[in-house]
Amino acid sequence: MKKMRKGIGLADLEKQMKKWMGVAGSEAEQLRVLKQFLEAGIPLPAEGQVVGEPVSVIAIHYDGCIRRGLTVRCCRSIC
Repeated sequence: MKKMRKGIGLADLEKQMKKWMGVAGSEAEQLRVLKQFLEAGIPLPAEGQVVGEPVSVIAIHYDGCIRRGLTVRCCRSIC
């Protein structure tokens, strides 16, 4: 799986995501593909916010439960 280039534009990002998601059939497959897409395109740790508080996203998880979906592990400062 190729890493996405830094500085990719939003239109290019959407195009790439549609391409990746096109190969997935079920919701579970779509979530697995989305997780792979995010891991390939976002260098971790990454900056984020939870309820307005700055956090560092350190991992992306998908345990196979479509009701839960994707979850992220984060901490308040760079770990």
